[in-house]
Amino acid sequence: MQSGTYIQVDTGKMREYANRLEWVRQKMLEIEQSVSHVYLNTKKTELARLMQTDTLSNQRYRLQQCINWLRDTAADFEAVERQIAVFQV
Repeated sequence: MQSGTYIQVDTGKMREYANRLEWVRQKMLEIEQSVSHVYLNTKKTELARLMQTDTLSNQRYRLQQCINWLRDTAADFEAVERQIAVFQV
């Protein structure tokens, strides 16, 4: 690395994106619960059609992984930044 070269990471934005994704994940959970309720009140012939709409629940886990990664990575960058600041004093 050249002297003066640095990486700038906006950890605040990372946390903001994580919060937005968390909101989306929560909405997906609400939709999934509604669909589950509809399943209970649906005839078998209509059930196959409804199962196609259940892909949201499969994506919730993946979305949670993204949220965790954003938050963990923001925390890691902040920790490294604090460690570097100690050596610069």
